[in-house]
Amino acid sequence: MLLITQPAFVENKIIKRERKKISKEINKIEEKEKASRTKRKQKEKINLKAYVSKNIGSFFAKASAGICTADDIELFNRPDHFHFNLAEDIGNNNEIIKGNIQAYVIEDNGEKSLLLRGINPNSNFIYEVDTATLCEEIIKVAEQFKEDNGLKNVYLSEQIKGWHALSNRDSVFEYLKKYLTEKNKREIDFNITNNTKISKMYQIS
Repeated sequence: MLLITQPAFVENKIIKRERKKISKEINKIEEKEKASRTKRKQKEKINLKAYVSKNIGSFFAKASAGICTADDIELFNRPDHFHFNLAEDIGNNNEIIKGNIQAYVIEDNGEKSLLLRGINPNSNFIYEVDTATLCEEIIKVAEQFKEDNGLKNVYLSEQIKGWHALSNRDSVFEYLKKYLTEKNKREIDFNITNNTKISKMYQIS
């Protein structure tokens, strides 16, 4: 299980210097090998932490996920934008970045809500964990952030054909599609980068 607590959201300062973290273990259920297309059952556990971050280190953490906005400095400088970084505890007080999630605090009918997109475990790490478990724990992190910061709702971005706004990882998108329903859909006119806009988001909390 992957959880996080976070100081309250204040004005446009999404992240305070003092960040809280709660880590729990997520089962390493399956590891897929692309070359052989075989699956191996794993009982080893991976200790993951989710860091809410808005700093230079986080910019490079996003770059480690291997995604198209890795060097988008203008996006990173936006006051409504921040990251959830996934880090694996490998012992001896050492951690390795295993993924990045892009987040925005958006206006939502006079209140503020959380929008998630770019849910991207590192390209190798996605084959070491159970996708469904990881996605559900990420959603729990988002819900906890919403509660801790007095936000209204949690939304997922639409995918956008050819651009992978929601996730660059096929297995992540395939799992999250169950939330992208007509019932959950909300219209929005929102620039997720300077050159890319979404028109739909989906409420999950």
